[in-house]
Amino acid sequence: MLNKNLQKPAYSLIYALVITTIIMIVATTAVQTTLGKLTYYNDVLSGVYAKYSAESAIDNALLAIKDAEAGYETSDTSSATSQYTVVSRAQHNVVGAVTSTEFYTPIPMTGTAAPSDECNYLAADDEDVDHACNWNKILYGDSVTIPLYSYDPLSSDTNHLSNPDELNLTEWNLKVRTPCSDGTYEDGCDRYELDEGSTYEEDGSIILWQLIGEDIDVNTVVSEVPSDDATPSRGSYIRTTTTNTEIYESLINDAQDYSSATKYNVLTTASPSTSDPDDTDLLEICNDSSIEKLYLQLSIVNPLIIYGSTTDESVPYLEWQLESSATSAFADNKAVVIGEGYYIGQSGTFYYPSVVTRTTVGERTATYTISN
Repeated sequence: MLNKNLQKPAYSLIYALVITTIIMIVATTAVQTTLGKLTYYNDVLSGVYAKYSAESAIDNALLAIKDAEAGYETSDTSSATSQYTVVSRAQHNVVGAVTSTEFYTPIPMTGTAAPSDECNYLAADDEDVDHACNWNKILYGDSVTIPLYSYDPLSSDTNHLSNPDELNLTEWNLKVRTPCSDGTYEDGCDRYELDEGSTYEEDGSIILWQLIGEDIDVNTVVSEVPSDDATPSRGSYIRTTTTNTEIYESLINDAQDYSSATKYNVLTTASPSTSDPDDTDLLEICNDSSIEKLYLQLSIVNPLIIYGSTTDESVPYLEWQLESSATSAFADNKAVVIGEGYYIGQSGTFYYPSVVTRTTVGERTATYTISN
């Protein structure tokens, strides 16, 4: 006869199995959650390490170019975790029909006329030449300096500089426009109109420009400044269009309505030269082999008043772009530094790109910008 004290209900075994199963599920879930959190933490940490590597690459690049001439370009890909590239010359814009001799300053997608989060140099094929990311801004009282030469490691010059004639320059066009009045950055927007007035005195010169370089034959600085030629007319004056090279309010307004080939052009190499009777236009000055380190300098010298404003409300700034045609490109007025960081983590290789800009000619509007 069986001992009744040893008999246990069958369902107690089932309870034990259920409880054991629950404990195993909870334990497995806890382990998986912990492992997931650890993986996530390691991935975040790997991304941070990749970011540090990119920043380290940028520091190395800035050190490498601290004394470099405008247009100096270099790279270092020797490290598997930290690499950099420095771009410092005008470039093609890959949108639309582009010839091999057509270059743009600023370097496409690095302009200051749009916020930095709108412009991504690493995706420079996304915007056309008239998007604000391809233009720089200039404010009232501000000035910019644009190199019309470039560092060239193959140049026979002692300082390895190539002047416009050595770059086989055929033309450049300075383009100036007002920004979009609706706060957007695409071409085709409604733009501010400057209050140009109806007389010579009211239609004032807005941008004072200057070509300045070093004449190595006579060891002196030479420059070309705007001609303000005007002829009397009914108690006032009108600009002599064949010789006047000022950049004035109505010129900027009108240039916004020019045909596509000349749209926004306010000064070109075909503009007449008045400083030297031997030079007929600005192209001859640029291609003078005795002039080195030639710059185009721009300064806004008068307020930018909105057309029709009764309270002298101002246009916030102007936008500029230099289009050039040559065998080789001018230097930009800044260097674009691309740092790339890599880190091998548990989930694979982590990559972090970072882009900063550094002025090469002391332009006040150039500041560091970060993108990733």
